[in-house]
Amino acid sequence: MTTEQLNTSHDNLRRLTIPVQPVPKQKPAERVHNWDEAFLGYSLETAIIEAERCIHCPTAPCQQACPTGNDIPAALILLEEGDVYGAANKFRETSNLPDMCGRLCPQESLCEGACVVGFAIRPAPYGKQPPVAIGKLEAFIADYERRNGGVAIPQLAPSTGRNVAIIGSGPAGLAVAEELTKQGHSCTVFESWPVPGGILLYGIPNFKMRKEILQDKLEYLERLGIEFVCKHAGANGLQGEGRSGRRWRRYVDGLRTHGDTSGREARDLHVPPHGSRAEGPRGGAQARPRRGRAVHVPHGTDALHGRKRARQGSRVRAHAAGRARRVREASSRADTRLEFQAARRYRRAGDRIQPRRADGEDDAGAAHDALEDCAR
Repeated sequence: MTTEQLNTSHDNLRRLTIPVQPVPKQKPAERVHNWDEAFLGYSLETAIIEAERCIHCPTAPCQQACPTGNDIPAALILLEEGDVYGAANKFRETSNLPDMCGRLCPQESLCEGACVVGFAIRPAPYGKQPPVAIGKLEAFIADYERRNGGVAIPQLAPSTGRNVAIIGSGPAGLAVAEELTKQGHSCTVFESWPVPGGILLYGIPNFKMRKEILQDKLEYLERLGIEFVCKHAGANGLQGEGRSGRRWRRYVDGLRTHGDTSGREARDLHVPPHGSRAEGPRGGAQARPRRGRAVHVPHGTDALHGRKRARQGSRVRAHAAGRARRVREASSRADTRLEFQAARRYRRAGDRIQPRRADGEDDAGAAHDALEDCAR
């Protein structure tokens, strides 16, 4: 059903009068005793009612606000008609991780923040209503597909005979491994931690996303033929089963680095010293403790640029020097102010201030007499 047919067959006023469907969640008294997800998710009936609140704007501002460009109106149309699998496939056309994005994305400032339903004018009895719960519906659709048969293996392109190494098993590494595998390449994901997942495993708490979702995704990728090599980050490079750090480049034909490519320690990158906008480390190093040695990435690869330490150190030294100069200037101004106050006192006493001696010391006797006159 197209958007034009939907707008002519359904009254938008009726959609705007449908109340928001609250998402079931754990009670606070129960939630304090476990680390499970706070939100329990929609049922099929409530999810369909919530999808009916979408008025299917012709311009689709929610889709424009989505970083991945998900066709949200089309997916909600399919969900409204009861085709949950079709809605899941619609989300997966532009997103590799819909079940995770539905939980972790800041929808309130993206798709839901641009939803017209949230600021549409309604009759007096209804008043202002929240936007459509797009994130919760996306998570429900992906969960429903996983629990009822799982994600189907897509048709893969013929093998190209190329091997690609992907360093880092975070969300970016998993997504690029899936896409390259669909194009016929053989992908191997290297991870320095014992279990793959990156920040999805070591940085996201269970009350935001339970680990079973990540585990199902990893099993799906393994069924696609993707290999995971974990806990193999050494000082001399990647070290696999029987493959030393000097031979790993013979094992792959391409290198793709994603997420935190610097291991757990900072390292210098060969980037232009001037005219470049260096970026800091990604979320991996910030989300968990640093340990181990850095992974060696040859010059010329498309690794993420790290912040230049020398330039940062220069800024720190310049800041410290400026602060010391300001302290000296303030101290000099204070000394001048004290001398001016003493001179004014002497003039009031009617005595002449003796000039400074060659050694820089004042005439103690003259100062003493002037202070006695002030006391009288």
